[in-house]
Amino acid sequence: MQMKRNLLISIILVFLFNVAFSQAPKVKFGKVTEEELTMKYYDRDTSADAVILFDKGELNFFYNNFESPKHFQFEFKRFLRIKIFNKNALNKGNHDIYLRKGNGNRETIKSLKGYTYNYENGKIVKDKISQSDLLNEEYDRNTDIAKCVMPNVREGSIIEIEYSILSDYLYYLQNWVFQYEIPVVWSEFIAVIPEFYNYNMIYTGYYNLDINKTEDKTESFQIQWEEQARIGYGVPERGYYDLESESKRYHLASSNIPAFKEEPFMASTENYIFKIEFELATEKFPNSPMKHYAKSWESIHNELITDDDFGVELNKNINKNLLETLILNSPDDISKMNNIFNYIKNNYKWNNKNRLFVTNSLSQVVKEKTGSCADINLLLVNHLRQAGLTANPVLISTRTNGVVNDIYPGLNKFNYVIASAQIGSTNYLMDATNTYSQPNILPLKCYNGKSFLVGEERFAWIDIQNKNISRNFVTGDFQIGANGELMGEIDFKSSNYFSIDIREKIKEQGSLDKYIDDYKNKNQNLDISEISISGLDTLEAPIQMKYSAEVENSIEKIGDMIYFNPLIYLLDDENPFKNEERKYLIYFNFPTDEIYIINYKLPDGFSVDQLPKPVVLNFLNGSIHFSIMYKQTDNNLQVICKKKIIRTIYMPEEYLGLKDIFNQMTAKQQEKIVLKKAVN
Repeated sequence: MQMKRNLLISIILVFLFNVAFSQAPKVKFGKVTEEELTMKYYDRDTSADAVILFDKGELNFFYNNFESPKHFQFEFKRFLRIKIFNKNALNKGNHDIYLRKGNGNRETIKSLKGYTYNYENGKIVKDKISQSDLLNEEYDRNTDIAKCVMPNVREGSIIEIEYSILSDYLYYLQNWVFQYEIPVVWSEFIAVIPEFYNYNMIYTGYYNLDINKTEDKTESFQIQWEEQARIGYGVPERGYYDLESESKRYHLASSNIPAFKEEPFMASTENYIFKIEFELATEKFPNSPMKHYAKSWESIHNELITDDDFGVELNKNINKNLLETLILNSPDDISKMNNIFNYIKNNYKWNNKNRLFVTNSLSQVVKEKTGSCADINLLLVNHLRQAGLTANPVLISTRTNGVVNDIYPGLNKFNYVIASAQIGSTNYLMDATNTYSQPNILPLKCYNGKSFLVGEERFAWIDIQNKNISRNFVTGDFQIGANGELMGEIDFKSSNYFSIDIREKIKEQGSLDKYIDDYKNKNQNLDISEISISGLDTLEAPIQMKYSAEVENSIEKIGDMIYFNPLIYLLDDENPFKNEERKYLIYFNFPTDEIYIINYKLPDGFSVDQLPKPVVLNFLNGSIHFSIMYKQTDNNLQVICKKKIIRTIYMPEEYLGLKDIFNQMTAKQQEKIVLKKAVN
């Protein structure tokens, strides 16, 4: 009987989660079902760790007569229900609510309630959370976070939370996100916007809406008026009138939205997540002129250069005596720039916070020797200017924050600040928060296209693309034994980001010795000895690593035949591009140029019986190049393999060609050489 009952539940769930909804499902807060609690997986994605069963947001305007000055606000309500399948999704019990603040405005939580539901001994058990359980903290000067930690979350739990936010921020309404890293059964957003406000609606993503309706709705807002007494200090007259509005009701909903899954070589999920954003364009009240609220980049520039925590700080006299010492013996402007940059990079510590404005003051940063990216890099700009250089801050959006769309001006597009210095015809970009960065060699997160340079008199758009070619030059000399042994020496020389990767791993491990131990552990097929690493003391120099090694399980000996892959453990053993199609841009981190020259001394009495065919592959006019050649002299064999990726960004329509050349490259690297013992 129990088996039949479970089968019936499964059939019901399969039906529910495989239909496309033509109207919103009826889900009530506090009314979870036994079927939901006993659900073991989501039929449309059985690999999902959790699923959002229901997510609904509602946004409505109201007029606040109780604050001075009286004004319009909006209330945003959200009801979210999530089913957790396994321990990988236990973090879904932690929910952060971001609240904006600043310039006398603030968002507040009006109400919050939530439950964690578990199924125990055939009964539904629930644990409650309320607004008083929230943990509040400051994220930055413009944002607070209310942290909601759901109680008793475990495998099989359902969590639901319902909260309401009151907001003064009419310029940017609450965004609505339809898609997450877990699948969504139903997502719905309703916004009723008075006729006085006109918003740009910005969509991203690749999925369709099941419901996309715009309807007229008549609303009436009660407005309190007040008139001061005309004589003496009498009581002012007050009253109310109704302000009518032919508002627009936007009803947007989508069902069965797949989890957003990152693919190899993606820049940011923010560029592709299915969502909608609102930005105020105009405001028009009865008997009043129209106001244009959509900002221009010119107005943003003017705001920044006059802001006390941005432009004003850049021109203050700070560290004057130290600066004079730093540039005293500098023969030219490039030397001045390098001295100042290296001093700040080596003496100030980044606190891992991304900010656009100075936290307190640059003088405070000098005292504490620590700060956000804005604190450190705006201090760099300040010092460069004091040294007589043309220096400016550059606002960027890091890769994880998404690409900037310059059609819609707004500071909210950016999350990071770097510095620039114009010397002659060259613009040097710098980030002093990173130990291993250099002028025009930025952390990889900074390479994300359009960025906003804030000059003293005007702004400029600059396209930050990574054009620094990183090189690996690898040579090896190996001896093949008659019984299948393979021993030899190998020499790596790595530059730019290849060398930075090594430096960062050494720092992560805590010491060079620990890095070497970790390298050996990750190469279990190598018996490594006499290892040395040089070049660590000079950041601009390539890093060289040499070692001797016996390579295990790399040669197959069958009778009088020896089979081996000439690229041994250096090869790429699989194609990173596996999907049949791709909707997103392909971003390689940086241009690369890799050369492998491996020499083999054949065992006595053996000769080459079979060599793979040499090949030269080119994709899109050489933007990707691969070649492999073989050269034999007596009992010596040389293999030369070259791989180049010059262009770093590829369009989705180029994906299949890209996948194909990587398939060919991978296949060629896996081909084996055959040796045969001579017959006496």
